[in-house]
Amino acid sequence: MSFTIDELYDTLRQHPTEDIPATVIEAAMEIRNLHVFVQPTLNPPEKSKSVWDGCAMILARHSDEELKPHLCRLLEWLQDPNWPGARIIEARLLDMDRKYLRSGLEYSLRQARKLDDEEWLYWLTEFRQEYDARHAE
Repeated sequence: MSFTIDELYDTLRQHPTEDIPATVIEAAMEIRNLHVFVQPTLNPPEKSKSVWDGCAMILARHSDEELKPHLCRLLEWLQDPNWPGARIIEARLLDMDRKYLRSGLEYSLRQARKLDDEEWLYWLTEFRQEYDARHAE
């Protein structure tokens, strides 16, 4: 069964993350342009965050290689741990191989400093400490 991206968003908005129908998850996993799941902005914008948990759950099912091109945008999700999907993305990134994560994380830390975004810098630093502790060599 195939869905348009708008139909996927509608389904994600209507179901709690744990109750998303398997057919929808399967259809979403077939979409190769993962950017449509990285904090999408819907019309009207106030509907956007209503799909973020489902989008994060779908993204978390993808491989490191598939997520790599979207890493900096995924790290933006850590700007606020209260955003829908933030904890799902954080958990997925904590499992990511160092060869994929390191350069994106360093870039995001530089961006947070450049933007003087103290909250994002704090959460990125916390994330890096937890990542390093989990992946100590």
